[in-house]
Amino acid sequence: MVAERVPAWAERLRAERRRQMWSHSDLARKLVEAAEDHIRAHLPQRDSILRRIRSYEAGEHEPRDPYRILLCRVFGISEAVLFSAGPIVGVPSEGADQSESRDALPGEDGALIRADACEENSSARLEGILTSWDTLMRRRDLLPLTGGLAAAAVISNLSTVPPPYSRELYETCGQLTANYRRLDNLLGPYAVFAQAIDHHNQLTMWVRQAQSAAQRSQMAALAIDSGGLVSWLYLDLEQHDQAFTVARQTAEIAREKGDLARQAYLVGRMSRILCEGRHFERALQLADEALRLAGTRLNYTVRSWLTVMRAHVHACLGHDRECRTDLETAADLLSRAPGPPEDYIAFHDIGHLYKMVGLSLLKLGAHKATALSEGRRAIDTAFEVWSQGAVRASAEVLATQAAACLALHEIPEAARLTGEAYVIAVRTRSPRNLRHVGDLRTGLRPYRDTSAVRALEEQFAL
Repeated sequence: MVAERVPAWAERLRAERRRQMWSHSDLARKLVEAAEDHIRAHLPQRDSILRRIRSYEAGEHEPRDPYRILLCRVFGISEAVLFSAGPIVGVPSEGADQSESRDALPGEDGALIRADACEENSSARLEGILTSWDTLMRRRDLLPLTGGLAAAAVISNLSTVPPPYSRELYETCGQLTANYRRLDNLLGPYAVFAQAIDHHNQLTMWVRQAQSAAQRSQMAALAIDSGGLVSWLYLDLEQHDQAFTVARQTAEIAREKGDLARQAYLVGRMSRILCEGRHFERALQLADEALRLAGTRLNYTVRSWLTVMRAHVHACLGHDRECRTDLETAADLLSRAPGPPEDYIAFHDIGHLYKMVGLSLLKLGAHKATALSEGRRAIDTAFEVWSQGAVRASAEVLATQAAACLALHEIPEAARLTGEAYVIAVRTRSPRNLRHVGDLRTGLRPYRDTSAVRALEEQFAL
């Protein structure tokens, strides 16, 4: 009797876990760590999560939310790819050569170790590898290429030979990146993550394999644009290491091409990623470097964004004077921008500027109470002029408004705005915005006996 084959998605879960060199216990711990506070509070005990993981890998039950979302998050892979019904490259099929089975694990020297041999004869060695890996993860602030990008980088069915250049090809590839960027704004990162990764890796391969300097320059322009988008998607998915790696690699492509504006922008993006990870001193160093690269020659919109990003880092460090000086400079630069900006920086409009002003002043409010009211006014202005097309980002504006109200002890309004931010964050499935909502929920916990917060908790329970 032929045993029923494990579904492709189950094989994929197992393969991804083993590729990361995680035990079942490691994966269970990472799922808990990846969950927002309000989700983590309702997760079962570790033993129950372990049983779920083993059941998923055996194909007995297909994961549902929140586990489905959490698995995508920790592996850095979109739901469409991770739970695809069909096989994907890298997961052996029923008729594949089993000399390197799906139970094979990468060893320290890169060789394959059969899982059954590990379990029977080398359990101590495997445990040592996993322990060493975890120690390495804890030591490093930023990790090398991992997760979804590493997987995409070795996909063998992407064409490595650049096609003949044509204006139609250039415009079509550029428009594809622009469309992914707009879909992310409307629907959130999971709607475009897998496609954007494949698109960017295809373009990057074409850059590496270009047959002439002219062709390399043309392909590099496309890869720089897509790399900026992919770095942002990783950041929104809370995959900071991958976001930084992509930004750094793409900044190098921009440097080689001589595209100073994009290079400065991507160094600024690296600063933003470090700031999100609370590496403020290092973030400030990169912010300074980005502005040095920009000088006084680059377009006003890029310089305005770089300056307001540095202002935010100063605010996180409690540098009141430096922050306010940069905020004023950023506003002045944006007011002098002559026309519509390029697509990659078009998000930095007056609404985005006021959002960052509000965020920065609220950060300063932790050190100087008078900044709270200023921050509240700025973020209210941001909401008034916010673009209707920037749906996902509107959750951050609402969450920032709620944070301002909470700091000013306006609890009913804080609860109402938190609820609105939650609706958009769930709809667009943005882990970053869901974390902001979770932080607000924690901040509102002392007021849980008020009618506004009770109503909010009922909304979370739906």
